[in-house]
Amino acid sequence: MEHKLILAVSGFPSIYDTNAPSYRDLNMRAESWRHVLEIIAVPESECRRKWKMLRDQHRRERQREKDRRESGMGLSNYRPWRYSSSLAFLNPFIDARAAAAAGLWTRSPRTQGAEAGAEGRCGAVPPQPGAGQCRRKWKMLRDQHCRERQREKDRRESGMGLFNYRPWRHSSSLSFLNPFIDTTAAGCSGWALYE
Repeated sequence: MEHKLILAVSGFPSIYDTNAPSYRDLNMRAESWRHVLEIIAVPESECRRKWKMLRDQHRRERQREKDRRESGMGLSNYRPWRYSSSLAFLNPFIDARAAAAAGLWTRSPRTQGAEAGAEGRCGAVPPQPGAGQCRRKWKMLRDQHCRERQREKDRRESGMGLFNYRPWRHSSSLSFLNPFIDTTAAGCSGWALYE
């Protein structure tokens, strides 16, 4: 039954693809579930329960595999779950969900290849509500970091030193920008190259 259910669900992205417009359409999703029920001939509650169990187990198995790889144990004695290959069509959506939960920027798994050449975190996000807000916030943080670096440089050069100097709370997080900051330019106009 499990293998038949997996094959049936894989044909209906509205059930598992959270980025598909049909996923948000409850009528379309219900229609997809009706088709799946016709294919496997099992009561709806049992079918949905079984699907949720399979999906969640697949997510846990992927996490377990990732943990083993990262811990250095490797996959030499690792035996994959019997449905891992059958449920591989879920992997892009599981990875996207994990990245979103970790607070990383994500793109739709269907459009990742098309955007591979995009530069910058906000530039890589497909146009959607909030992308403009992201760019404004990024620019504000970037420019504030630049001003803080300039202020720190001015204190050093004036002889005041860094005594009683309290660094900005995001300075360490944004330190990867330091090689790109031209602190000699007034107002950090060196950013014009990156906008």
